[in-house]
Amino acid sequence: VKASHGPKIDLTRGVRLSVSGVPRTAIAAAMEDLAQAGVHNAATGAELRVRVSAGSHVPPEGYRLTAHNGSIDIVAAEAAGARYALESLAQEAAYEHGILRPLEIEDAPRFGFRGLHIDLARNFHSKAEVLKIVEQMGRYKLNKLHLHLGDDEGWRLEIAEFPELTQVGGYRCYDPSETRCLLPQLGSGPDRDTPVNGYLSRGDYIEILKAAKARGIEVIPEFDMPGHSRAAIHSMEARY
Repeated sequence: VKASHGPKIDLTRGVRLSVSGVPRTAIAAAMEDLAQAGVHNAATGAELRVRVSAGSHVPPEGYRLTAHNGSIDIVAAEAAGARYALESLAQEAAYEHGILRPLEIEDAPRFGFRGLHIDLARNFHSKAEVLKIVEQMGRYKLNKLHLHLGDDEGWRLEIAEFPELTQVGGYRCYDPSETRCLLPQLGSGPDRDTPVNGYLSRGDYIEILKAAKARGIEVIPEFDMPGHSRAAIHSMEARY
């Protein structure tokens, strides 16, 4: 980040967005974060130009952001860089309370794999909570979401052809026969109706995938097999 000279840019009046090289949908999630920081699209706002070009000599997922003479220019080689530039702009705008000092930012990730692991198998978290995490991952410029969906203690993704995987393997409760649920583990308690029980429906999972894609995040699903597959085994025994 380098400070520049000139008048400050008042972002409280919004920005006039122009985009080239990618569809606006590719940066829509980042623009939503910018709006949450108080910078909205406005016909009379400061000009915000986003240009994506493979020939821009910007590193993968990197960007150049220049705020000068009342306008802001973002240059990136791909959509990911443009999104990250907008996230940085949102953070800077929030920090400076909407009055942006002239500056130049050149940024690119040090690592290509910037991941977060969520273990839904052992203790379930709802679709709403996963979506909140995905939104925060976008703000922190993370690009890999490792979802652990199947282990000894639970199976968390609906597969229509094998409903027992979630009807039995998605729940822990006191049932010595383990035909209705798995025996309690990891503080889940004796009742079937607790927050650590449950699963993602097919629609839930698709919604998570779409939210992640909008932020350039790859979802990596994991089902632990053949080791740690107790939930799947008991589910299939119940099916048999």
